[in-house]
Amino acid sequence: MTSPQDLTPLLAQLKNEQMEREKFQKLYEEEKRKAEQEAKLKEEASHKAEKLMEGKRSEMQNVFENKIKSWLAEAVANEKIRQETEEAVRRLAEKTEENGVWEVMCCASDLNTKRLQELEQLKTEIQNLKSKGPEFHDDVSRKRAREDEAPSTDIWSAFGDSMRGRIFIDPL
Repeated sequence: MTSPQDLTPLLAQLKNEQMEREKFQKLYEEEKRKAEQEAKLKEEASHKAEKLMEGKRSEMQNVFENKIKSWLAEAVANEKIRQETEEAVRRLAEKTEENGVWEVMCCASDLNTKRLQELEQLKTEIQNLKSKGPEFHDDVSRKRAREDEAPSTDIWSAFGDSMRGRIFIDPL
């Protein structure tokens, strides 16, 4: 039979092991809680980013539908090329991916819209001018008559004319 003194170191070691186990259990629980909290924060951030991307995506799709698609319909005559281009730009809008191609398409469609507006404004101005009076009614009344005299092509005569009347002083 073993004496109680022989068990004392064994009991002390067992007690130390139990304390270490509890310490590690607390650390594990704390790390697990931190990981869950980080996962929750990551999920919230992902959700916010998705909401922001959804807003940007709908904005890009709106630009595609209202500007780029109509511009492509006017600018590209080949149906196959137009459809392929529309599909590629639609994918950019769905992926919310702004890159050089997207920027060029937006700029080109904006420029086209601006030019069409300027053209309509000029047409309106022309109609207003034509309706104001007879001096703007037709093209002939707005144009000046050409001068019949053609400029001289004899450069030596022109040079002589420019030199006449000038006084030259001898530098010596």
